[in-house]
Amino acid sequence: MFFNKYENKLIKAIDEEDLESIDDLILQEYHLEFDANLSSSYLLYAIEYGHTDSAIKLIQAGVDLETNNHENNNPLIKAAEMGNNQILDAIIKKNVIPLWYKDSIGKTALDYAKEQKNNEAIQMLNLSVCTKHKDQERFVLKRQTCLVKD
Repeated sequence: MFFNKYENKLIKAIDEEDLESIDDLILQEYHLEFDANLSSSYLLYAIEYGHTDSAIKLIQAGVDLETNNHENNNPLIKAAEMGNNQILDAIIKKNVIPLWYKDSIGKTALDYAKEQKNNEAIQMLNLSVCTKHKDQERFVLKRQTCLVKD
């Protein structure tokens, strides 16, 4: 059976960056987390297809930031892979996803940022690592990565 993604109101709103419709669906307590037909979360879908405003709206609505897709990507890794610093910043500010989490090929969000030479993302991720882990033993091991050279 063929899947028509536009039969899903939330996918249609995300694709159209229709933030008002997304707000309406949130108020109606529409299921925001995962769509079996997509094999992904709505947030990962929005990130992958470059729908920044829709993704940020879903993040603000409190969707699960630790949901993975079939490639073991979570929203933090996908935002770094796509080079979307606005979404990356919104996710980091939620302070939920472990920054050392790796996808199915063993890469972290920081690995993707470094591959793309995305200095803004590298700095955001490094500063977040330092802030998040300063009370843990691993802060000592990570401390050198906190200093980003221009």
